[in-house]
Amino acid sequence: MHKEKKPFAFEECYQVLQALPKFKYLMILGTGPMNEEGYDSNPVTPTGSFQHFETPGEFCPNAQTDTNSSENQISKPLQRPLGQKATKRAKRLGASSSSSSLESIIDETSNKITNIFRENQEKRQHQRDSQNERLDMAMQLKREELAMKRREEEDRIMSINTQNMPPDLRFYWQQRQQEIISRRGIPPGNRF
Repeated sequence: MHKEKKPFAFEECYQVLQALPKFKYLMILGTGPMNEEGYDSNPVTPTGSFQHFETPGEFCPNAQTDTNSSENQISKPLQRPLGQKATKRAKRLGASSSSSSLESIIDETSNKITNIFRENQEKRQHQRDSQNERLDMAMQLKREELAMKRREEEDRIMSINTQNMPPDLRFYWQQRQQEIISRRGIPPGNRF
């Protein structure tokens, strides 16, 4: 079950890690992931204390770098990113201090929504007006069509000859003709 130790198991990881300042520093000290023999070194020092491995944001003053070599030179320490709690705290503090900007954003959004609502109302009103106009025109056409049909029916009734009809039927058609004459406003004595 003992794994054989190799110089570095993942070459692609080494290609990425070798450019990091922490990795360079550990390689300079010989206490990094690989020492001269290619094995992992023990992080416990001979005195028994635990050796400190710094993070990329830390700077170790004991680092001995070769100023002539750009490979071994450690650039200035990187800034550590804020943790989740610190980020949330900063957002909270920033939100309370920028409440006036938040109010202006809310006002601006409210104005935009109001304008959109007004525009939609105007569009709907215009659509209603045009629809009512179309309905009025359709009603007018229907009235004219009915008036034309009524006129044709009245003309047919007025052209009926009642002389050869039985008395009851003659009386009915003459009454209808009189109604038509009175509706048209023709004086009783003037017939066509």
